[in-house]
Amino acid sequence: MFNLIVSAKGDVTSVTKDRILERLYTKDHIRRQFVTADGDIDRRKLETLPVLLVEEFKDDVKVPVRVGYFTAPFSDDVKQSLFIPSFTAEILQDNLSAFSMVEWENTHTHWAVKEGDLFQILGNIFESRPDCKNRINQFPIEQIVSNRVAVMMSFKAEYDDTYETIKQACSQEGYEAKRVDEFYDPTSIPEQIIELINSSAYVIADISELNANVLFEAGYAAGVQKPTILVTSTSDTPVPFDIRHIRYFSYLNNKQGRKKLFTSVVYALQSLQAR
Repeated sequence: MFNLIVSAKGDVTSVTKDRILERLYTKDHIRRQFVTADGDIDRRKLETLPVLLVEEFKDDVKVPVRVGYFTAPFSDDVKQSLFIPSFTAEILQDNLSAFSMVEWENTHTHWAVKEGDLFQILGNIFESRPDCKNRINQFPIEQIVSNRVAVMMSFKAEYDDTYETIKQACSQEGYEAKRVDEFYDPTSIPEQIIELINSSAYVIADISELNANVLFEAGYAAGVQKPTILVTSTSDTPVPFDIRHIRYFSYLNNKQGRKKLFTSVVYALQSLQAR
């Protein structure tokens, strides 16, 4: 499901409460999922869905359409998706049924919830239109925060002390370590990861337990040529042969082992700075 927000000013604030989840535009079985027992709109639940935001339009199909996410609880700010740039309302007008929109819905300020995977819908439409080929997965260049280090690792509690060690090592060298779960944006973790990697000076990837997500993230970092420090806790799981040639730092996930990790991260950061 996804939020469809049509407003006179192309923003969220101009949509009044009585125009949220109107029955003409939101099916009853969907509406019930976002209305409390007291009849109030569950705004927090709505905010977990992606947003398609457009200004009211009739003949002017060149008005921009934005796809994104709410940036914070009860915020009216919609952050543009990294995966899908803005496009014109002509695509909406030509594909009303694909977006579960009724005729003239685009001329009425309201906030509806529609069925379907918004990104799959857009992907199918873009793929079928020669003028929209390759619009998905075009990642904008982020402004690099020179003292930020992106940390990719498991969120398991047993690695909390490991993360704290990495943060301390980064801090000693004048860097701020950031992990994606420290940002509010529950519906767009993949985009947050990409943004975090792109906007950081370096990446530290803890590939302990061969965490599939971390391996993917380390691969993405390598693909965009982001300097990356690989670390792994010593275990029975060997480092895959196809990345075994890349230098990595091993450590035991205990107090003594994390002291070694601290020293390794400091050394690696100093080496990167010296390049």
